[in-house]
Amino acid sequence: MDINVTSIWEELKRAVEDRLISLDLVLKAFTLMWGVAASIFQIYIALFGIYDPFFVVPIHMMFIGILGFLLFDIKGKQRKRIGRTFIIDLILVAFLLAAIINVLWNGTDFQWKYIWGTATMFDKILGLILIIIVLELTRRCIGWALAIFAAIFVLYDIYGMYFPSVFRHKGFSIFELVEHQYFTTHGLWSVVSVMAMYIMLFIIFGSLIYRSNGGLFIQRFGNWILGSSPGGPAKVSIVTSSMFATISGSSVANVVTTGSFTIPMMKKVGFPPHVAGAIEASASTGGQLMPPIMGAVAFVMADILGIPYFRVCLVALAPSVLYYWSLFIMIDLDARARNIQGLAKGELPSLRDVMELSHLMIPILLLTGALVAGFSAVMAGLVGIFSTLVISSFRKITRMNLKTIIDGLFAASKTAIVASMACAVAGVVVGVVHQSGIGLRISASLLSLTHGYTFIGLILVAIISLILGMGMPTVPAYVITLAIGAGVLTKLGINLIAVHMFILYFAVLSCITPPIMITSYAAASLAEADVWKVGFSAVKLAYIKYIIPFIFVYNPILLIAAVPTKLSEFIWAFLTALVGTFALSAGVINYFFKSTNIIERTLLIFSGLILLAPGRSLDLIGAIIFSFYIMFILYSGRRFKRDNRLS
Repeated sequence: MDINVTSIWEELKRAVEDRLISLDLVLKAFTLMWGVAASIFQIYIALFGIYDPFFVVPIHMMFIGILGFLLFDIKGKQRKRIGRTFIIDLILVAFLLAAIINVLWNGTDFQWKYIWGTATMFDKILGLILIIIVLELTRRCIGWALAIFAAIFVLYDIYGMYFPSVFRHKGFSIFELVEHQYFTTHGLWSVVSVMAMYIMLFIIFGSLIYRSNGGLFIQRFGNWILGSSPGGPAKVSIVTSSMFATISGSSVANVVTTGSFTIPMMKKVGFPPHVAGAIEASASTGGQLMPPIMGAVAFVMADILGIPYFRVCLVALAPSVLYYWSLFIMIDLDARARNIQGLAKGELPSLRDVMELSHLMIPILLLTGALVAGFSAVMAGLVGIFSTLVISSFRKITRMNLKTIIDGLFAASKTAIVASMACAVAGVVVGVVHQSGIGLRISASLLSLTHGYTFIGLILVAIISLILGMGMPTVPAYVITLAIGAGVLTKLGINLIAVHMFILYFAVLSCITPPIMITSYAAASLAEADVWKVGFSAVKLAYIKYIIPFIFVYNPILLIAAVPTKLSEFIWAFLTALVGTFALSAGVINYFFKSTNIIERTLLIFSGLILLAPGRSLDLIGAIIFSFYIMFILYSGRRFKRDNRLS
């Protein structure tokens, strides 16, 4: 359905004139109002501080769940009109309301039904219905893969006694499973509580910023500073995608949004379609690792670790800068190898064009400042929302009227459907892992396979994270891998924050890693390119993201706030990592002011890896090798040669 204030208002006026209001129009209007009410509820809760998890989270699930049924039909497609199967949706909505009202009716005493064993059969049936509805909404809104994955875990919890070896457990009855999922904060409600308490506010903020022409500002700013450089549109993709993705929290959504204008620009200046798609996919996946917002997953991490959200941002800062630095170098060298120029002067925005929208940076700076100052994530989200409403009104081009604000609030709720269902189904899986004890048993088995070697443990957990993340949003991939693999790494003596960041990186990487590379699929579609070429080129571009997690595990100084460290030590580690990343990127792309031969490429890669490895003596060796190579290039007198590196 095309749902926005303008289209619905026009349809209503025509319907009144014709004296005929259709059910489809009524459904559209109700869906719009329901979505807006969902966003207003989140702002109200943040303002007045009603934070009982068995009040806020169920109501959030009610709003988002009903909106999901209104927007997605039984085939999992965007609803266009009321069809024959709509009666099924109404029945499911009625069951959803019954399960939610049952929680709200009991209030704070609800979880005591589990503790004291006083839950009735009626309670348990409603809990079972809610789990089924969550799986169904996940199927409709996200896809079959995640829904089937969660259903397998549910069946495993019930029939665990039939599984072999380490997977065997006593098995639980279906109602024992329901009690653990529905009546406690260890199952269904666990992960989605973070969505209801914090993340929704940042989604609203991002939606309002976008509708006040924040997206146009980012696009103009990127083109102004980088558009004229070699391969300029590709570098603009880094700027726009990193800024959009950190707000949206979804690499796929980011590709669809920013890729619609960056990919055609890249193709226009000479990048092959598959390379253009790969650049956008690689840039978009990094946004979830880039402070200050980092999408939904940073809030989940802060909640699990029990640390301030701002500390998570500090931890993520240096690795994310290294990633985008590497991506920038790879793109720049590839553009120089292909002799691809930037945009023509007439296609670039002027400084005046950029400054016209520059005041939209103020809400982002205020939000970041609130986090730095130690305010809660809730307060920071409110600061971002209300400052956007005020500051966007300073100029006509960014001023939002009531219609725009309503559209923004509705779009935020619509965006939250996928994130909320992903969190809810992740909670179901985590609840099964907790109840069955499978996480502890797998951790023990993996630990025995490592024979005490940290590197083997890291490889095993990285593989598990990539496999579990296939086709999944980042939050469930991160949470589920955490439940299985975190115990292994912590027992090997790895810093707990480094463990979480390690798993997060590979959960994000699953979006571009073949074979199920959902972000690469989206980019390939926009670029009209072969999806496998896009996927493998994206892996090559994002190669450093596969290495960085190992680097900060062995050198946690790069995580800033993860371990106590001196500022001078961090600066040294970060600067040598920047130089090492530069050398390694040049070696991977096989171009450094000129095409490199096998010996030169080996020197670049070796010096880069040595500089990235922890230790002053290794840094010195790597710096000497890299300096020797640069002097060789400068004084060799050989002519530069161009060729294609990412073809």
